[in-house]
Amino acid sequence: MIRWEECCDVLVIGAGAAGMTAALRAHDLGLDTLLIDKDDRYGGASAQYSGTLWLPEHGRAMLEYLERDTRARFAAQAPRPFDGAALGEELLRLRAPSPGTLLMGRMAMTLEETRVLLHRSKGWLGLAAKVSWRYWRDLEGRKASRRDRFLTQGNALVGALRCSLSDRRVPLWLNCRLDQLLIVGDRLCGARVLRDGQWLNIKARLGVILASRQCQAHAAMHPGVPGLYAIGAGTTLGPAMTFGYLAANHIRGNSQQRQGEFTLALTGR
Repeated sequence: MIRWEECCDVLVIGAGAAGMTAALRAHDLGLDTLLIDKDDRYGGASAQYSGTLWLPEHGRAMLEYLERDTRARFAAQAPRPFDGAALGEELLRLRAPSPGTLLMGRMAMTLEETRVLLHRSKGWLGLAAKVSWRYWRDLEGRKASRRDRFLTQGNALVGALRCSLSDRRVPLWLNCRLDQLLIVGDRLCGARVLRDGQWLNIKARLGVILASRQCQAHAAMHPGVPGLYAIGAGTTLGPAMTFGYLAANHIRGNSQQRQGEFTLALTGR
């Protein structure tokens, strides 16, 4: 008998752009949602790079949802800049962008600004001065930290999603590491986590979403020859996706149901 310390409808593991979007959508569908991440910063790999969305045709609905119901805005599937001042103290918990996306290691740039400065295209000196002025004129931000509050690229996307979560009061637990997915019979019921040194069993009444980045971008989980989930030769998975792999095999191996009568949804980069 599992003793549950916490309970929710949907547990989302991984606070990158995918996990945040999943948590927002679950909340908007009326579900009690909890978002957790193992690190002391939110954003994951999404916060460090361009944030440009790759969308298959059916992904257009997601983009429309984000622009309609969240603070995220896009131009040609790339996030528009976002005012980090709206995050308040949460700005300091946002994972810092990759140094390669910053001017002089601290000043945020858009993708277009990065292209011009990288190639020293026409007008690059004036643009460098503009970016520098934009950074230093934010006196309130400079008093608080060296962190640029003009968020661009992946930081802009994650910052906008974090604000949207705060607007809805969706809880985000940092320093919360997945230890085990908990299965009762043929059903994935929740997860055991370590949060700030304390072990907790979290019951997910309707489901667990793994929004954790795979170690290889093109790794894929698919039904193997014996009917269990398999991955390609040489493929490596992150810890959360490994737990998902094992849980899927356990459920498929022990379930008396026909294939297709139950679903374990796994998401990732």
